[in-house]
Amino acid sequence: MFGDMGTYNYAPHNGVLDAKILGAVDDKVALSLAKVATSTPGIHAVVHVGDLAYAHDGPASRWRYWFDEIEATASITPWMINCGNHDCLWGPSAINPHGPTWPGAMIDAGGDGGQCGVPTDARFWMPGDPAELARAGWTESRNASRNNIFYSFDVGPVHVAMISSEHDLSASSIQIAWLERDLASLNRSATPFVILGIHRPIYTSTQGGFRIAETLGMQATLEPLLLRHRVTMVAAGHYHQYERSCRIAKSKCVSTLSVNATVHVTVGIGGLQHHSDWAVNAVANDEVFDEFWLLA
Repeated sequence: MFGDMGTYNYAPHNGVLDAKILGAVDDKVALSLAKVATSTPGIHAVVHVGDLAYAHDGPASRWRYWFDEIEATASITPWMINCGNHDCLWGPSAINPHGPTWPGAMIDAGGDGGQCGVPTDARFWMPGDPAELARAGWTESRNASRNNIFYSFDVGPVHVAMISSEHDLSASSIQIAWLERDLASLNRSATPFVILGIHRPIYTSTQGGFRIAETLGMQATLEPLLLRHRVTMVAAGHYHQYERSCRIAKSKCVSTLSVNATVHVTVGIGGLQHHSDWAVNAVANDEVFDEFWLLA
């Protein structure tokens, strides 16, 4: 489970990208993933919480490089994705009624290079419900994001619900209504552990790009559902660091297990460059905060 991967981004020398170095590093990434896939038993799914190939500002061949890197794993293991801002972010416009509504939510507008999710959706099709998407107005003619916006699946005793932080998450939104129904329908005897996957974290202590309006907006609409339905963990990316919080309820750590609370994990460590240090005045106390990559 990780996010924010991309392909190897080697700084060019005198404006010239060294293809030999690029190829060598990409080979190491591919070999590392292949080793994980073949030597670690019981991997039933890869959960990639958004920002996949970072092909928004480069040639389409970057998708090919990225798929070459993940092929050994993705060819034998389901690769489940969230929409990240570099995958399917819509800029504010008359044809985009689906963006988050809190102040500053679209500050990353254009993060996918104006591609509006088309390249991502040409390559991935997650098990979302087309009827739910049509009800939201997210049809193929209106929005290229087909089934990749919100969906859920089970892996053994774990239920994973995936939603998009790049689309409407207001209290009256289709996503919130769907998530409420999805979580309410669970048999917790069969799936006692519940994970919510989303690209942007609901709680974060990162200093780089820290946006209080964004996190507070998601806390206001999502946290009541998390607590009501006893969601075990939220997995997010966006910030290129690792952070694991305490069990949080309403911005406070909760040590009593009988009180509903959720662990928030930021796993934007898929390989892209790390971001800056943690903020002194963090929204919530963090248990672990570090800067490292998934692949050394």
